[in-house]
Amino acid sequence: MNQTSDPKNIVANIAGKKIYLDDVSSEVINVIKELGAFQMAYGSELIWQIKCTDEGEVIKTLQELNLQGFLFAGGPAGYPAADVFALLLKKKSLSHQFREVRWRGPGDWFIIKR
Repeated sequence: MNQTSDPKNIVANIAGKKIYLDDVSSEVINVIKELGAFQMAYGSELIWQIKCTDEGEVIKTLQELNLQGFLFAGGPAGYPAADVFALLLKKKSLSHQFREVRWRGPGDWFIIKR
């Protein structure tokens, strides 16, 4: 089923101590800036990045993004943000359910509660 708009506020990737955000809505810009987010060029587009100092800060930041309603990108390949969050849940580093967004194709996405 094709949706009329793409999902917003997505944790697109978690790589080491860096968290990458995509399709951020204007309503949460101030919140993510308070978490240390800044915009950076990624190819021809701008994305948001949060650099954390250690794993504890990564966990705290992911928890806050989850509480703010961010979706965590999932997918069958690689190590998507949703799988990183799920691993932290399993290790008991995080304690709240989260929502994963997956795409079947352009304009065709769905959300899973995990």
